[in-house]
Amino acid sequence: MGYLQLNNPDKALEYMRKALQGIQNEQKIGQISNDILGAILLGWVNRLRQQEINTTIDYPETMKEQGYWQDNWFDEYAEAFYGYTMECMESIDLENSGLLKECCAEIILEGQLSCCFRFLREGVRLREIRFAPNNPGV
Repeated sequence: MGYLQLNNPDKALEYMRKALQGIQNEQKIGQISNDILGAILLGWVNRLRQQEINTTIDYPETMKEQGYWQDNWFDEYAEAFYGYTMECMESIDLENSGLLKECCAEIILEGQLSCCFRFLREGVRLREIRFAPNNPGV
């Protein structure tokens, strides 16, 4: 509201778009019926948001189904997947500390908890780190 009061509608619109992106990610994560994975993803997306990195998250519709995670999740995945998220964050901090606001991130969950993290600047891929449960962090 402050940007509108200052007659700066462009900044107000930019602020609203960033806020909506965060809500959309949280809603997508909330549709995953595995609480542990959801908590890890939410923490990861929030860390990216704190760095002011626009982030998108994508996954197949089947991951929303209740039975999917009973067949494809094992408790030992939690520690490995959390470690993967930290590795992804560290790769950003080390390489790009001054230019993070110009970057965006993509989190793509694939079948059976495989995951691809892409870090981009102006559409150019700077980093891609993959995860698979039986081969954490490539």
